[in-house]
Amino acid sequence: MKKLVLLFSMAALCTLTFNSCKKSTVAAKTSASASLKFNGTPFAFTAMTASYSKSNDVIQIVGRGNSSSNIYLIVTGGVKVGTFDIATGAASATFSASASLQDSYMGATGTVTITSFTSNTVAGTFQFSGDNQAGATGVVTEGKFQCSYTNQ
Repeated sequence: MKKLVLLFSMAALCTLTFNSCKKSTVAAKTSASASLKFNGTPFAFTAMTASYSKSNDVIQIVGRGNSSSNIYLIVTGGVKVGTFDIATGAASATFSASASLQDSYMGATGTVTITSFTSNTVAGTFQFSGDNQAGATGVVTEGKFQCSYTNQ
């Protein structure tokens, strides 16, 4: 139940952030994409949204793919080129294979690595494992992303 509440909280935060904040800077267009393997099956995301809050030093990255699949990545505090541990809370990651909550896996262990962070773009890699609300474990490997972001 705790994971379900946290999952809903993260989804609500992402939705609120991307839909209600004033866009102070519109980033230049870049090739936006993300990809990963979930339990060995490849997924691709071309509808990307990212937002950086300089005052909170938090970046949120959301990728939407076919069949209602989504990837949510958040790096909190000290956003820069580097590796951020999910287990310690320096980052969080959730993968949804479909619109069903049974297909949503919240990262418990793993990392998000930012390999490039410019004034309007972010790129990196990620890998993690986590459980869905039924307790099944899923493993995300070979994750990578690149996109423009807006400043909040």
